Amino acid sequence: MLTLITGKSGSGKSLLAEDLAVKTGCEKKYYIATMKPADNDAIERIRKHRMQREGKGFVTYEIETGIDQVEVDMPEESAVLLECIPNLVGNEMHDSPVMSELCHRDRKGEEEFAEMLARQVVSLSNKVKHLLAVTSSYAKDENDDEDTAMYKRLLDAVNAKLEAAADELINKE
Repeated sequence: MLTLITGKSGSGKSLLAEDLAVKTGCEKKYYIATMKPADNDAIERIRKHRMQREGKGFVTYEIETGIDQVEVDMPEESAVLLECIPNLVGNEMHDSPVMSELCHRDRKGEEEFAEMLARQVVSLSNKVKHLLAVTSSYAKDENDDEDTAMYKRLLDAVNAKLEAAADELINKE
């Protein structure tokens, strides 16, 4: 089952996703963290999220790219929280040679990028009992540079594909 949880930054979507993962009743719970500790803000956010899920029984894997190639033992009857799609899109866009080449090629390449990344998430959801994926979207701004504009297009396209594939959509806006 794929549950997509969306909302603004600071809306409580991560805490909600953690609570939902606990409420699944699955004995095994995994947390796939995609945020790179790039600066003090990111480090503080990671610390906050670790404290927030302390004592909830999650096994954490820090995976910045290539979630489809992760070789971890996640039983079929487990709950997995994927935190978060926006970080995963940015990481794939900049750090994965294949995905970076795709999205920087042209708009068709951007569509292929979105399709491949959404397929990876859906594939993960098919391997476990519950996948709770956290996402956001960002308003377009005429002052965005090309890289930022592309990131927002990619995120919107991935989100649309995941919304179409999700069994449940929760909006925390």
